[in-house]
Amino acid sequence: MNSINKSCLNCGNQFSVKKSHEDRVHNCSKQCGYETRKKRHLVKTKCAHCDKEFSFTRSSRRKQEKYYCSLSCSTKNAKNNLAPVEWKFTPDGYVYKNIGGKKVFQHRLVMEEKLGRKLVGDENVHHKNGDKKDNRIENLELWLHRQPKGQRMGDRLLAAKMLLEEHGYVVHEPLIGLVDGLLYGAVPPVLN
Repeated sequence: MNSINKSCLNCGNQFSVKKSHEDRVHNCSKQCGYETRKKRHLVKTKCAHCDKEFSFTRSSRRKQEKYYCSLSCSTKNAKNNLAPVEWKFTPDGYVYKNIGGKKVFQHRLVMEEKLGRKLVGDENVHHKNGDKKDNRIENLELWLHRQPKGQRMGDRLLAAKMLLEEHGYVVHEPLIGLVDGLLYGAVPPVLN
């Protein structure tokens, strides 16, 4: 006979198992195996908010510095935690941070601060120079409908002119007239 007797790790009952399965089978049933795994991952700790002792089953994915006995303790702690929130970048280049579990975009915060109110309805913020990381109020404008892709040509030329001037280049009058014409609807001198 190719079987041996073993003791169940969970309930202690004797059971027989094939000799070839000796190293893999440690419990008399699936239920006992589940209970053994559960006990093996059971962690006793104190709540990081109220110091109450509690137990939970830790999965391999759930590794964190602080644990809470309830959702309300976790929420209370998050509200009391006034650590500065770091700015991050979305894959398409917008600057944001998570505040209270919500993604808040920097360009919207800048515009709301300028307006002194929250943005409503279809209001959205457009980056004039196309740089989503440039959230200076001079680079932002409020739009009352959904934005098309891209930028206006005048905004692009103005951004290019400013970039050139920042780096010490002199921008000649014909380009200035062209930019003004595209921005303000005047006929630029180069086209006359």
